[in-house]
Amino acid sequence: QRWQPALWRMIGADLGQEQIHSHRGAVHRRFMAAAKELTERPDTLPPRIVIFGISSLPQQTLEVLASLAGISEVVLCLLNPCQFYWGEIIETQEVLRRYARQQRREGMPAELHHSPEQLHLHAHPLLAAWGKQGRDYLQLLSEHDNTDVAAMSALLDQSVDLFLPPPTDTLLGQLQDDILHLRPLAETRELWPALTLERDASIRFHCCHSPQRELEVLHDQLLAAFAEDATLEPRDIMVMVPDINDYAPYIDAVFGQFAPGEPRHLPYHVADQQQRHREPMLVALETLLTLPKMRFRASEILDLLDIPPLRERFGLSESDLPTLQRWIREANIRWGLDATQRSELGLPRHDELHTWRFGLERMLMGYAVGEASEAGDDWNDIVPYDEVAGLDAALVGPLYRLLLTLSQWRQRLNEPKTAIEWDQALSALLADTLAPTTGAEEALLGRIQAALEAWQTV
Repeated sequence: QRWQPALWRMIGADLGQEQIHSHRGAVHRRFMAAAKELTERPDTLPPRIVIFGISSLPQQTLEVLASLAGISEVVLCLLNPCQFYWGEIIETQEVLRRYARQQRREGMPAELHHSPEQLHLHAHPLLAAWGKQGRDYLQLLSEHDNTDVAAMSALLDQSVDLFLPPPTDTLLGQLQDDILHLRPLAETRELWPALTLERDASIRFHCCHSPQRELEVLHDQLLAAFAEDATLEPRDIMVMVPDINDYAPYIDAVFGQFAPGEPRHLPYHVADQQQRHREPMLVALETLLTLPKMRFRASEILDLLDIPPLRERFGLSESDLPTLQRWIREANIRWGLDATQRSELGLPRHDELHTWRFGLERMLMGYAVGEASEAGDDWNDIVPYDEVAGLDAALVGPLYRLLLTLSQWRQRLNEPKTAIEWDQALSALLADTLAPTTGAEEALLGRIQAALEAWQTV
């Protein structure tokens, strides 16, 4: 959009040339220009640079390594499942998507009218489907090995292949050997004899109804594996999932329930988890900043109540959550603060039915008058929810204060503000909604507030 370049020019003029030159792109250009002028290795540069255990590198980083390869030895260790070049293979679905985007034009030669099946390259389908990131990285590396690109040709002048053929007496070994030799399925079926799957447990499939159940089955399988093989150690096990952040809570719930020394205890460590998923306070802050657009689903509020600092601020404990969950479900609270908030989102009003106002009024009415004795025994169309009674009835107060606070902040965050006003507003939001319960949470809150102060000075 036209306003964006104008905005960036204004920001650049405001920051000054020194700040502009510290931008990543500017630093990269200056480095590449300086590297071209080098004829010998500076003392500050090591004689050898080894990159190991990295599955992918961005273009800029590879350009830097290529520029250094002329004056220092650069060793790039790449984990590759196939000993032949496979940077061009694609899965059938990708072929069909590409083929559908290509419209056949009049006058196109008949030999170019290939069917989608003919466009699919001959290769192992798992390598094509599950190796997309590695394939793209291989293509990028092959560009650095192109002799037409002089600036990059030094990076991969000499390559050393260290492929080790796997044993082929198991189904997993045969699959690995097929991928290693880039063998298509037709050749695979002809090469390998049939195996007795009841005796071959190298590949297993488990159908589970939820991520938590997946982790429970995994835990049982690992315990069985350790019982069968005395030489197996926890450090020999790696578990990979599509997105570790989706599984992290279930990992802690399943593997963390057994203390060291218990028979079912297995030591574990969760790697590659983003900071925002490790820190519940960051998750809470991110959610609170979306209040103006939030639908206020019952599940969203319950997720907030799972965060200890927020519960602490409103005087709730973890043991209160099952009761609140049951009340919210039985009072038929679904989404929306009230009819007005629903309409502000551009959604049908549906009156107050199934909103938080609808449910909280039912809870309060039930506490005041008890159970409705007959159909129609209600007041102002409010049917009492009579489960709110006894000592647990005090939980309605904190729940009401939470929804009232969120409603007020939804209005405040929807108002335009200057940078200073945003800093003040966010600091007040943190104070109104979060109360640290541990030293680590207090330190994190301090870092957030310090970041807000630094942002204001910018």
